[in-house]
Amino acid sequence: MLLLTIPVSFMVNYFYINGITIFIVNFITIIPLTVMLNYTTKEIALRAGDILGGLLNVTFGYVSPLLVCPNII
Repeated sequence: MLLLTIPVSFMVNYFYINGITIFIVNFITIIPLTVMLNYTTKEIALRAGDILGGLLNVTFGYVSPLLVCPNII
C-alpha cells in the first residue's frame, strides 16, 4: 500500500508544492523501499552463505539512515 507513495513523491517534487510536504512524502516513501531492501538482502544471504550474507547485511543495513541524514559520516 505504501508503494503508491513512490509516484506521489515524484508528482509532489515535480509540481514543487511545498518543501516540507516534499520531505514528508519522500520520507514515507523510504519506508517500503527499506523493507524491500531488507527482505532482498536476507534472501540473498540465505543463498550466498554466511560470510557474504553478513557483508550484505552490514553494507545495505545503513542505506536508509544515510538517505534520511546524509551528513552523519
